[in-house]
Amino acid sequence: MYIQEKLFMEQKSSKSAFTFLFLFLSSLLILSCKKETKSFSCNPEIDKYVKANAVMVSTFDRATLGQMRADTAVAILHFLSGDQKYKLWKEKFELEMKSLSPIEREYYSKLTSKHSALIFTNEKERQKFENFAILWAEEVKEALKWSDEKIFYLTNVLATESEIKQKKSQDGTIKVNNVGEVGLDGATCYCYYSISCDLGKLCIEKECGTNYKTDCGIGGSSACIGRCE
Repeated sequence: MYIQEKLFMEQKSSKSAFTFLFLFLSSLLILSCKKETKSFSCNPEIDKYVKANAVMVSTFDRATLGQMRADTAVAILHFLSGDQKYKLWKEKFELEMKSLSPIEREYYSKLTSKHSALIFTNEKERQKFENFAILWAEEVKEALKWSDEKIFYLTNVLATESEIKQKKSQDGTIKVNNVGEVGLDGATCYCYYSISCDLGKLCIEKECGTNYKTDCGIGGSSACIGRCE
């Protein structure tokens, strides 16, 4: 009797282990399918590029992303985790801090100290930071006499202000977005302010086809709402 009970318990345990393994593997399959079908860009070529080079793009550093076409860079940011995006912005803020005066650092740190990885994963935290950032921008315009352009370069793009100015001195123009014409009709939205567009173009609000609420605006806390046209 004891032997029969023991065999029964072992069979039950084996069945439970098999069931757990089956459910675990099934969940992994479902997650991988969701990731595979998720769109990072409405431009098929860019979306295909991100998915086909997932391992490579996940290693891109701030400087690399800062020099890329905005539509491609935004698609890659959509792919990255909240922690990865936070680290990119953290490096950007730390580099900018070095070029500021003591009083500018004081105001700049008010913003950067509130930036966190939660902005990219928690909607409540994202909204809280976005609302704070709007008020902060108005404050530094008044207190430091910063222009919209300066605020944009210090807070809205991964390239540093000095990197952008260096590019301007080399090219004669500032082309933060550097967006080509190919596939623009199907492109994911990549801008939030017109100041990010090339001279003579505006950030026109579009139906973007994706539901990402981050990766544009101050510290990447806002949704990309349009394209430069």
